Amino acid sequence: MLQAVRIKPGDKIKISSGTYQILDEIGSGGFGTVFRAEKDGNLYAIKLNRFWELMPDDRTDLLKRIRLEFEISHGIRSEHIVHSHSYDEICENPVLVMDFCPDGNLRKKIGRIFNNEELRNIAVQILSGLNILHSYEIIHRDIKPENILFRGNIALLTDFGISANLKNRVTQRNIRGHALKVFATLSYSPPEQSQKNIAFRYTGPTNDIFSFGVILYEMITKGCLPFGDITEFGEDTEVIEKRKIQGNWNVNLLEQNTNNRTWIDIIKKCLQPDPGMRFSSVDEVLQEISIEKTGISVRDLRFKLIVLDGPGKGKEFNITNLSHFKNKRILTIGRFDLLNPLINDISLNEGSTTYMSLHHATLECIIKDNIPTWYIRDGQWYVKDDKKGWYLSKNGIKVNDLRIDQSGIELNANDIIRIGKINIKLVPE
Repeated sequence: MLQAVRIKPGDKIKISSGTYQILDEIGSGGFGTVFRAEKDGNLYAIKLNRFWELMPDDRTDLLKRIRLEFEISHGIRSEHIVHSHSYDEICENPVLVMDFCPDGNLRKKIGRIFNNEELRNIAVQILSGLNILHSYEIIHRDIKPENILFRGNIALLTDFGISANLKNRVTQRNIRGHALKVFATLSYSPPEQSQKNIAFRYTGPTNDIFSFGVILYEMITKGCLPFGDITEFGEDTEVIEKRKIQGNWNVNLLEQNTNNRTWIDIIKKCLQPDPGMRFSSVDEVLQEISIEKTGISVRDLRFKLIVLDGPGKGKEFNITNLSHFKNKRILTIGRFDLLNPLINDISLNEGSTTYMSLHHATLECIIKDNIPTWYIRDGQWYVKDDKKGWYLSKNGIKVNDLRIDQSGIELNANDIIRIGKINIKLVPE
């Protein structure tokens, strides 16, 4: 039965993932309250969604989005995505247990002057988080400073409640194919996202790239927004929407705050009103930033995997080329399946044995200090028994005889990776 839940510091709450001691309230907005909590010496953020304050129809819609948020933040493991540990309910009010990020959000940092290196590091980390989401065909759709948290110097994306899964849309359409509801934070969303007749059709990576451009502008101009702040116009939001559609923003203010042509050009392209005129992928933005930093492209740093034994001995997989060709930074590795030979990006022939799983491992490329760094994780994200999630392999992975789990490990040149009965080696070209 749905009931109001009052939680205060000092309380203990018991849910399926354990008993948590509530330390303090760290945030509240909309119909959610976030608490800092402790369990077994570890700190967590617990988000209580106050369903008792909602009408029944609103609860149904919000519940879908809370479950989507959990599915994304629990299933996708990345150092730039806030991880959700469990989903539960207290008196029919949904509760999420998440990583605690002790160093606040980007909003708290905006207003000061960022030097070029700080700006680049934060920008690259935001883009790395988006790249992971986009590789799973998930569009965040609500990128703003409040949804970028920090753990030390690491930036993490959070709040996936209005994200769009391009394979499984939550957004409903009417008979004409128009979005029935449009969700966005006005100052950061692209113009197409608030137009019901085209919002569904134009949902894609360029939505998040536009929002990234707004954030970059705001960081450089010490808190100003390119199309104006909603507080300037009260309820007259059409002024901002019209400016976005016309591409009418304050370029002069940007150029007064930086003479770095790379940042100016990136922002100009991100904020194009026509999605087709923006960067088409996060990789393209990272490419521009990398060139500005080093004078070379990240694409010039290449790696390949060489099969050391088994029926495919000597076979090479250029993972850099493969990643670029498929336009994604997530590559899957598994057993070759004659009936479905394209099920993995890299299929390994194990011969007559079946130690290797069909969905065995995941390679992930993350831009770290402007250099592409490869990680390997046990298992893959896929649908099993009609339920989407992260599933581990049957016999695991070893890197240089060290067993690797879902959290993964950074790979180095000449590492030996054992998958099933097959050894493969990472070699720089």
